[in-house]
Amino acid sequence: ETPNAYYTKVISLSDIPVNGITGMFVNGEKVTIGGTATGDFGYPISEYTSGGTAHLWVKFYTGTQTTRDPLLATAFGSDADRPWATTHVGTGVAYAVVTALVNRELFSGLPEYLFEVEGIKLYDPRLDTTAGGSGSHRLATPSTWAYSNNPVVAIYNILCGIYYGGTEWVWGPQNIAQSRLPYANWAAEMNKCDALISLAAGGTEKRFRFGLEVSGDQEPHAVIGELLKACEGRIAEIGGAYKILVGEPGSSGKSITD
Repeated sequence: ETPNAYYTKVISLSDIPVNGITGMFVNGEKVTIGGTATGDFGYPISEYTSGGTAHLWVKFYTGTQTTRDPLLATAFGSDADRPWATTHVGTGVAYAVVTALVNRELFSGLPEYLFEVEGIKLYDPRLDTTAGGSGSHRLATPSTWAYSNNPVVAIYNILCGIYYGGTEWVWGPQNIAQSRLPYANWAAEMNKCDALISLAAGGTEKRFRFGLEVSGDQEPHAVIGELLKACEGRIAEIGGAYKILVGEPGSSGKSITD
């Protein structure tokens, strides 16, 4: 019996398609997303279900959507002030739609949201079979690109430039040829990051991983500096080529005795 009992918020998460969403926080607390959607509302949040009635729902779009959200179309499609038109697809934009139903026992005010995002898909030259395993060229389209938490893979992509759809430049350098990133060097350091390390409690995890939110006004070299911290890395330009080292140096290539 409350006017405007539902509060729907649309939150942009990325300006380039992402691989997925892995978690959500509401008012600073991590919540559990239900496995069954409630119509166009999306997935209920377990911690905000009271008396068998859900009071908070969420749905995600990774940036690959081709039509507008059905809930926004129904609720706001003909809104007099700001209609949610058929053109409001958000092409290439990853976003979340969160809807809350008023309940003063659950909400003391408008809820705040934070999301864990499994980031953009990256080009890994080690997986480029069309290059004969040599990483001799970058695929024109990202159809075979994949999410990666390997910091050296991320640095490699930044140096080559970040593109939408594989062709439209978005951020980063534009004039560094892939030939200036020697495949043997970069692939070896990527492998060092992916090496599995045994954990004291059992199991394994990759030696070096990263997660980073990057805004378009950040300088590429500053972002690369943060990624190097994640893998104890160093990078240098040598004769026009960029070479990288993570962790400890490898075995010597030559030895000299007196």
